[in-house]
Amino acid sequence: IINDSGAYILDWSHATQGNASGDVAITYLKMTLYYPELADKYIKLFCKKSDTALQYVQKWLPIAAALQLLTASEKEKEFLHKWLDVID
Repeated sequence: IINDSGAYILDWSHATQGNASGDVAITYLKMTLYYPELADKYIKLFCKKSDTALQYVQKWLPIAAALQLLTASEKEKEFLHKWLDVID
């Protein structure tokens, strides 16, 4: 939700299931594609508020990109393929 008072991320599709950092990675990738100016702020704020290392969330990015490829548009697929090999 983006309005005059700020931007808010609501991820209720699988609330309390799975790893929160995986969900953040998926949201971050979507934001990077459509709202790049908010994406870095979002991931850093999540890490700060949850006391999660940024590097830990970043390790989820290739997994999140592969998952998103299942339902991605052609534009999104091109973007997501760039994230598949981003591993230490």
